[in-house]
Amino acid sequence: MMFRMNAEERAIELYKLGHTNLPVLAQEYILYLGQKYGYCGEIVMTAVCRYVQYIEKLKTKDISYKISKEAMRWFKSKTK
Repeated sequence: MMFRMNAEERAIELYKLGHTNLPVLAQEYILYLGQKYGYCGEIVMTAVCRYVQYIEKLKTKDISYKISKEAMRWFKSKTK
């Protein structure tokens, strides 16, 4: 049986790389959310989790990390 990561697991994996080692689009979304809500670990985790949901098409188990319509629009506008 093949193990498939969920969005939270992948986000944690990326989070451990450090902010400057994240993909540029993930960094930009962290900045966007940080400017909107303030910066903290939870904002960074949410941003990275939404990034992997949109870009890597991974599913989330925790509803609080589920990608919002607003986030979908933001990513879509950046990946045209």
